[in-house]
Order: sequence, then C-alpha cells, then structure tokens
Amino acid sequence: MKAFVTGGTGFVGSHLIDELLDNEYEVRLLARKDYSRKDVEVVKGDITSKNLNECLKDIDIVFHIAALSSEWEKKKDFMKVNVEGTQNLANACVRKGIKIVYMSTAGVYGFHKFQHPIKEDEKISLHNAYSLSKFMGEKILFENDDIEAVSIRSPLIIGPRDRHALPALIEGIKKGKIVYIRNKENVISLSHPRDVALCLRLAGEKGKGIYNVKSFDCSFKNLFETFANHLGVDAPNRTIPYAIAYIGAVFLEGIYRAKMAKNAPPLTRFKVRLLGTERIIDCGKAERELGFKARYGMEETVKESVEWYMDNIYKKQFVI
Repeated sequence: MKAFVTGGTGFVGSHLIDELLDNEYEVRLLARKDYSRKDVEVVKGDITSKNLNECLKDIDIVFHIAALSSEWEKKKDFMKVNVEGTQNLANACVRKGIKIVYMSTAGVYGFHKFQHPIKEDEKISLHNAYSLSKFMGEKILFENDDIEAVSIRSPLIIGPRDRHALPALIEGIKKGKIVYIRNKENVISLSHPRDVALCLRLAGEKGKGIYNVKSFDCSFKNLFETFANHLGVDAPNRTIPYAIAYIGAVFLEGIYRAKMAKNAPPLTRFKVRLLGTERIIDCGKAERELGFKARYGMEETVKESVEWYMDNIYKKQFVI
C-alpha cells in the first residue's frame, strides 16, 4: 500500500512514517522545504497550495498530519493552514477517491470539570483558535459524502522528537518555574507519539468515524516528579489557586499582545486550563474497533523523552 503523508517532517508525522515503513507501506512525504530521507519519496509542496493532484498520483491512502499547532498564532493563520489546507487536500482526495486519515485533537472537548472519561460523542467546546480550526477541518471531511474519512483525537502528546512542548516542560522543571494549579493530584491523559502513530495506521486500515487515542493517565504530581527524578533536580512543589493563575495569564497575554511579541508568555489561559483541570480521555472505541492497545506508560515515556532531550537539544546548546 502506498501512503501520502503531510507533516511527515514534524513530531508526530515522523513517528507515523516509521510506523508505516515498519508495516511495509510505501511512503510519499510532502515537505515545504528541502528535505531528504532515503527510505521515502519526498515531494516539495504545501497543503495551502490548491494543486495537490500530482502529489496523490498512485496513492492508496492519505494521512493528514500537517497543521499549525500553537497557542500564540493569529486566527487567520490557523484558518489558512488548518482549514483551507484541509479543504485543499480534501478536494484532491475526492477527485482521486482516496481515504483520508486526519490528525485532530482532544482539545475540541474543552477543559470543563469532567466527572467521567471523555468519549467521542462528548459535547464540543472550542476554547481557542487552534481547536476551532481542527474541528472545522473535521467538519470539512465528515460533511462531504464523497470522502471516506477517519479522525484521531489525542490529548497532549509527549515524547522523543518534540521540539516545542517537551523542551519547555523540561526547562521549566530544571529551573524551578513549574507550578501546580489548583491541585497537584489533577489527573490527565497523555499520549506517546508512537502510540498515536499506531492508532493512525490502524484507523487507516480499519477505521470509520472518530476515535480517541491515549497512552496512559497520570497525575501532574507523578508526571513532574518522574521528570525531576530523571533530570536529577528537585520536583515542583508550589501550588497556586486557579483563579489567581487565570487572572495572571490574562494580564500577561495582554502585555505580550500589546508588545506584539512573537512568543507566548510563560503563563497563558491554555496552560492554566491544561494544568488546572482534571481530564481523562476514553479510547475504548479505538481498542474495540481498531484493535489498538497502548504500548507506553508514564515511566518509559518520561525516560525516553529526557534521554532524547539531553542528546538532541541540551548537548547541542554547547556545540560551537
């Protein structure tokens, strides 16, 4: 089977390519910049281009991973990449009759005080422009009767090759800047990128509709203490009330936007919601229908993450 992958040079996409190659897929990768990888076919292009037909020649299935993923971009940029880009790819898939597997986010469920594991039929609650754009991408696919589509919704993904959230988390723990919000024992679901890649592949082979995916559940206390242990530093121990953290985030966001800062402030409303809310994802549907089984727990995920960070981020800071 021959697969076309968008976002294959990124965090989750690179793990997906490994998963596909390990299962005897041929892979064609869309890359915006010059990129070479001997075991895949690379074509230069962008999902925002309307002419994607040639990219899909002889392709059996599309995995759409590429997205603008941030908490500090302009809404119009999310719309262009995540919505218009998905529409362009969908149009091309319709013309070719190709199934498309879409990488979405569990962020579409919002951050309420859930008293139960969140299933795929949970009410949608869009809390920022990113989650809005990803949900709009889903609607493009599922409201078109001529497209065979599957969507995978994952909570926060942590693991090797993450050059954004993982370094920020590790540096925050090393420098003692991480705090608990509301409660150290807030439990959340997290995903390892290889488990997400597995679920994406299985969804392409067997799936119909929407599936949640996760690797494990853990409290922030256990997560941060495990990271601190592998880093050889003291674990975070400060806790601040949710309301104070939220007001502080609003204040900081206002200052950063007034300065037209390119980078997000150290505390944002998204981070407050993430750290201050207990949220467990139910992936029973993927287990039943796809045969998905998570392979990674917290300890192994943290260990791999720290080792990758030390080898690929930390050491390179001192290379002259």
